[in-house]
Amino acid sequence: MNFNLRVLPELYSIYKLKDLSNIELPKTREFFSLTVTDDEYSLISSVEIDSEYESVSRNWKCIKVDGELPFDAVGVTASLCSAVANGGVSLFAVCTHDRDFILIEENTLEQAIELLKGAGHKFDL
Repeated sequence: MNFNLRVLPELYSIYKLKDLSNIELPKTREFFSLTVTDDEYSLISSVEIDSEYESVSRNWKCIKVDGELPFDAVGVTASLCSAVANGGVSLFAVCTHDRDFILIEENTLEQAIELLKGAGHKFDL
């Protein structure tokens, strides 16, 4: 399964939040992810936050699968993640109802792009 991919222009940070105080939803429709579980709050944003956080990892680039994916599509995330991880590049995956995203540290982005191209994926650069 091969996909058309696009690198989003912004740099992202991945936060582990202490709580949800002072978190504002973005005013524009850009990639932003907030995940709440029974033991953590995780936030991915291109904008610095005012809330207190436990940890943060900065300078991530986001690769988006272009086009709407059927909700029952099988192997999308696995195809992307295995190509990158098998090449020794760390990633952070996020899936939504219609899209898949992988975040790659900025200093390994070119390597990840080459690995994904080698796996048959195409980029709209």
